[in-house]
Amino acid sequence: MLVQATTGRYNRQPGRDAAAAWAAGDEVSRGTLEPRGRAPPAEHYRKDRAVAIKNTFTYERQAQLSVVLAAIGGVAFLAAAVLLGRNFTWQMFWVVYNPKGMWLPTLGVTLLISLGAGVVGFFVGLNSAGQRRNTRSQLSWLGFFLNAGIIALAVCAVVFFYFARNPQAK
Repeated sequence: MLVQATTGRYNRQPGRDAAAAWAAGDEVSRGTLEPRGRAPPAEHYRKDRAVAIKNTFTYERQAQLSVVLAAIGGVAFLAAAVLLGRNFTWQMFWVVYNPKGMWLPTLGVTLLISLGAGVVGFFVGLNSAGQRRNTRSQLSWLGFFLNAGIIALAVCAVVFFYFARNPQAK
């Protein structure tokens, strides 16, 4: 059985038997055009895809991500503060809520989002803050300290709720 001659770098030579080509290790005779036992050439790899993934994790991007996470954590903390302030009574110094309602899970989710975004943003900002190649080091430090403040405020809100809670059926 003879292999048909076609154009292309990896196509079989005219007149060569497929079994002889397989035995010689020159080409794969199973329908692929890659040589047997060797890696494909460099033009088969997409270099632009690897560069795009690599550029996503630059220190400048980490600085931006740190500030964005600080904003997300800040908004979640403000939502938790509004929920706590709405149910807080000054006369008794209690946070009154219905244990069977959706208020407690909502407060928990907002505080969890605030703490989660704050912790991740804190470490991302810390990672990119002191790097020499970071041209936006000030933004990294800003994100680092904003996230540290959000973590502290969220922990204070958790401790405040723990000591001032008073579950009552309304």
